[in-house]
Amino acid sequence: MVKQKQIDMEQDNPNIPIDIEYDYDKSLNLKAKEKLLIEPFERATQSVINGDENPLDVFSIINDHVKAVIDLKDKIKDLAIEEAEKYGKNFTHRQWNVQLKQGATRWDFNDVPEVSEAGDNYKNLKEIYKRKGILAEANAITIHDVSGKKCFETEDGELKPLPKKIYSSDQIVITKNKQ
Repeated sequence: MVKQKQIDMEQDNPNIPIDIEYDYDKSLNLKAKEKLLIEPFERATQSVINGDENPLDVFSIINDHVKAVIDLKDKIKDLAIEEAEKYGKNFTHRQWNVQLKQGATRWDFNDVPEVSEAGDNYKNLKEIYKRKGILAEANAITIHDVSGKKCFETEDGELKPLPKKIYSSDQIVITKNKQ
């Protein structure tokens, strides 16, 4: 039997419930189980689009649920890998293509002084170029070399290229207050 639980956003705004159905019947097919999990979020999203709910309220709730789902997924990851290993590295399971990949190998150079020094020099050089880029931006004075690249002039008159400023999309970060 399907049970239904109602989760209220916060005590100061109990009007925005997201109905989560859980304890679903094992006899339901996979598509029906999937639908039981996603529909409440679709309804909440639509209520925001319709102007019925505050976007921050619904975004925050969905954000909390995404974190909870990731935690739950992590709890069963090793069991899923163990099950998948029974079928090989690449296979199809129901409507999903499954691929097992070995974890990456990385090298730790912290105990190699030459590499640490080179890394420090690299960081310092990047910082110098970044400051030159900020200075050029603030002064709105740009020098171009013969190829048209933006440059700055060193103390000895050499032209060095300025770094390109790259913008990423705006983000919103929601964290729950500790109560």
